[in-house]
Amino acid sequence: MRINFVLPRTINKPMGGYRVVYQYAKRLAEDGNDVHIFFLIHDHKFSLKTIIRKIDGLTFHRKKYRYISWFDLRKVRLHFDQTLEDIAAISQGKIIATHWSTARVVCESQCKPKDKFYLIQDYEIFDPFVTKKELENTWKLPLKKIMVSKWLIRKGAELGINPCSMFYVPNFINTSEFPIKRDNCDRNIVSFLWHNNPRKQSQMGIKIVSKLKLKYPKLRFIMFGVNITDFPKNVEIIENANVQQLNYIYRHSIVYFMPSSKEGWGLTGMEAMACGAAVATIDNGGIWEYANENSAVIVRNNKRKLFCAIVKLIEDKKYREKIVKKAYYNVEHFTFNNSYHKFLLALYS
Repeated sequence: MRINFVLPRTINKPMGGYRVVYQYAKRLAEDGNDVHIFFLIHDHKFSLKTIIRKIDGLTFHRKKYRYISWFDLRKVRLHFDQTLEDIAAISQGKIIATHWSTARVVCESQCKPKDKFYLIQDYEIFDPFVTKKELENTWKLPLKKIMVSKWLIRKGAELGINPCSMFYVPNFINTSEFPIKRDNCDRNIVSFLWHNNPRKQSQMGIKIVSKLKLKYPKLRFIMFGVNITDFPKNVEIIENANVQQLNYIYRHSIVYFMPSSKEGWGLTGMEAMACGAAVATIDNGGIWEYANENSAVIVRNNKRKLFCAIVKLIEDKKYREKIVKKAYYNVEHFTFNNSYHKFLLALYS
């Protein structure tokens, strides 16, 4: 079977949404399928903007736009800097949009209507390049929707989308990368993800870490992310963290916290839980897909409440161990194999 994933143009940085697609693509290719990933320049073939971008991608920024160094995709055929016309011309196999900016051109492709899909990982109204109406119109296109969260399914129902065209395929823990096991590591880190998206509320995270540093000077504080532009004092910064670095962070974290106000899923929280870190989080919506009040400390969107939740986890060992034990139980059901088979069922629908 030929399978075509269409993603926005790569910048060759580790990002959760891309990693989910890459993992499906890699497994599909290993299982003998003809898998292609097309990275879209959202413009027409002979426009000046496209020509400039292609030249830049072939010369000055080749490693950024025409190379994937952080994930093994050797068995997948990669097509960089593709135009709208390139995608519209695809006629063979299944074709899968992975972002609002790729949905309409996938819909216009030459593939059979039954073979057109839209992998939806979030309700992306936070994106400054799309209006709420434009985004929701992509959801209403005649594409089969693969939704990673139950709350996204509910949002689709609110928009009047036919339930028969929506498939629930939850996100997962790839246990080959993040083994679900109890470690005896010395946990002396408090960690969180930095992101430039305002709804991730990284500034709240930095303020909380600054207060925690005063209260617990012997603990280490680690902030990781992509293209970090904030550099708070006394906080270790890890940019473009690979799987090995993430494992180290999570498995040595006494607490991993999530200041984000909204998440389609919140993969880092699940990864941290699988690695034995106690998770404290704002009620971001996505957390409920894999956790509950017994396996994470979930609070309203309030800096003081999140700070207090982290303090309780640090100081109350019995309470923390109870949370971690429940977290292991919750996340062990979200295996890659389970999600992969559901993904296949959706493709064959």
